[in-house]
Amino acid sequence: MWLCIRFPRLLLDQPLPPEPPLSGPQALLRNNQIEEVNRSAAAAGVQAGQSLSTARSLCPELQCRTPDPERMQQRLSQLAFWGYRFTPEVSLAAPDCLLLNIRGSLKLFAGFHPLYRRLRSGFRKRRIAARYGLGHTPLAATLLSHHVHELTDLLDNNGQLNESAVIALLDQLPSQFLPIEPKQQERLLTLGLNTLKDVRNLPSTALSRRFGKQFGQLLARLYGEQADPRPYFQPPDTFFSERQFNGELTRSEELRFPLAGLLDELGHFLQLKQWVCRELRWHFCYCDGQHDELQLPVSHAHFDRRQLLTLVLLKLEHYSLRGPVDSLALHCARFETVQQRSHELFPQASLFDHERHARYLALLDKLKARLGNSALWQPVLSSRHLPEQSTTRSSTAKPADTIFPQRPLWLLPHPLRLQEQQQQPYWQGPLTLLQGPERLDNLWWQQRQVRDYYIARTNHNALCWVYRDCLQQRWYLHGWFS
Repeated sequence: MWLCIRFPRLLLDQPLPPEPPLSGPQALLRNNQIEEVNRSAAAAGVQAGQSLSTARSLCPELQCRTPDPERMQQRLSQLAFWGYRFTPEVSLAAPDCLLLNIRGSLKLFAGFHPLYRRLRSGFRKRRIAARYGLGHTPLAATLLSHHVHELTDLLDNNGQLNESAVIALLDQLPSQFLPIEPKQQERLLTLGLNTLKDVRNLPSTALSRRFGKQFGQLLARLYGEQADPRPYFQPPDTFFSERQFNGELTRSEELRFPLAGLLDELGHFLQLKQWVCRELRWHFCYCDGQHDELQLPVSHAHFDRRQLLTLVLLKLEHYSLRGPVDSLALHCARFETVQQRSHELFPQASLFDHERHARYLALLDKLKARLGNSALWQPVLSSRHLPEQSTTRSSTAKPADTIFPQRPLWLLPHPLRLQEQQQQPYWQGPLTLLQGPERLDNLWWQQRQVRDYYIARTNHNALCWVYRDCLQQRWYLHGWFS
């Protein structure tokens, strides 16, 4: 069962997801003739098929641009992500159609009617004009998307596709619906073949002789007499989406809704891939041809559109646009697989607070967005010979490359010599050695250092890091644990 979704105003309708409509009538122009119009232009009387001069006379403020095949393919790919929610078998049919094989999804959505309602509701909420066709072959669904009919009339009492009803409806379609060259369409009309039924009534040998072998194969694919395999849409491994404004945005405050829309698309992409994003790259293209890029690192363990939008808006508070924005794009290429976490059987006894850690990561992202990446750092251990030389600054997002024994990151400026009683170190009382020793024997080529490090506890239950200098036979306090 194939469902075709045709988008008659592919480049003029608002893109997924919903945003405030851009002001002003717009139209697509091909060969000095109007091809598509948006709602504002249609309200002014502009229609497809009119000449540019006629359209300008009806609507002087009409904005026109020529169709861009590459951009149309990009828009179809964006819409395919929405179709991917209903079935993995989504095929792009240029220039303006999506084909969904929904046979395997009917049970998941409890039948055709719930699936169809959810699909239509999604496009309506996003102000995407769509026409639908249902058929037993991809080509049948595509042709029927040009014909006004109730899809439910093509189903039997069990909610399954009634192929006989589909074929009967196909036979009623005008022969001009066939995707063939204009000269062949004229020959069909000249021969009095006005409907597809008239065409089918001719012997296949006569059709092949008059219109070629490919014409017969087209009819066979249309009616299901020959297989019609289609390549399925595969979500790419990087994310890119763009918004066009035609210079209508001049202030950073006006970017809120386009930003939210692009983040929604990113959310759909990440959900399909089961990934989390680690960096957002925003590209601003201005009307004078200049470009700006805004990078935003992300530490969240899970995608949260609201938090990401807050981060971007914080970043934009200190960002000024050079001029009118022609387009805004979001590009993401750094991802990680979502770490699935099982629920704790006894959450109160868990040693790791996942929610608190998530709030900590969100706070780090906010601070970096407001202050810049270089404003934050954390102490980490590096592979140096002595502990006092191994604590360095590092980016808060950079994980440790080497696993060290348990050591404190905050050390005293200089080791503090401790008193010793009965071969036990003292600091405001006797220290209880809990763990150790960790032997360090370094710098034999300069001034040899031989130390035995211990984790100790004071009388006040504070944890400290002490060592015994094996050459001097003395105890020193070197650092504190938090």
